[in-house]
Amino acid sequence: MKEKKYAAEKIENFQAEVPMEEYVKECVDVATFLEFCKECSNYGKLWCCPPYTFDVEKDYWNKYRKIQIMGRKLYLPKELTSQSYVEDEQWKVTEEFLRPYKEELEEEILKLEQKYSGSISLSSGACLHCKKAECTRVSGEPCRFQDKMRYSIESLGGNVGKTVTKYLNQELQWVEEGKLPEYFMLIYGLLIL
Repeated sequence: MKEKKYAAEKIENFQAEVPMEEYVKECVDVATFLEFCKECSNYGKLWCCPPYTFDVEKDYWNKYRKIQIMGRKLYLPKELTSQSYVEDEQWKVTEEFLRPYKEELEEEILKLEQKYSGSISLSSGACLHCKKAECTRVSGEPCRFQDKMRYSIESLGGNVGKTVTKYLNQELQWVEEGKLPEYFMLIYGLLIL
């Protein structure tokens, strides 16, 4: 695990458990989110990103009985929010801030999978185990980290913004040009049989 270069000012955790039928009806639109994914530079280049060789609805959303949604709200230190950034610097600082927290949360949720037989977790954003240039998908080889790689809610067609608002009673904040938000939220899911 990476050491934290920047520590969060404050951390809040949120959780909700939702019947899968309700969650799919309220927050999943595979076709719409697939179109968003096509606009991303990771599309088709990372194993955690579409297009997939499986049926998202059948193999994920309709296979499980409920989803446990977990959100971790990370307030950025003032030293980061009080500055202006050029684009490359902004993304570098964002990555340096978020990565250690994503790694911690991933460890926690992989342990939860052990607690619930047959469950599978959904990550917050792209896979942490390879950099884009190192992912074996582009060379047609299998994923080297199949035991750890997980898909994100949004890559499977879930609306994370609506999920956060409806089930965690929170709002997402987004990076604006040259400015970091007051906080980031990492959203994970656990699909339970």
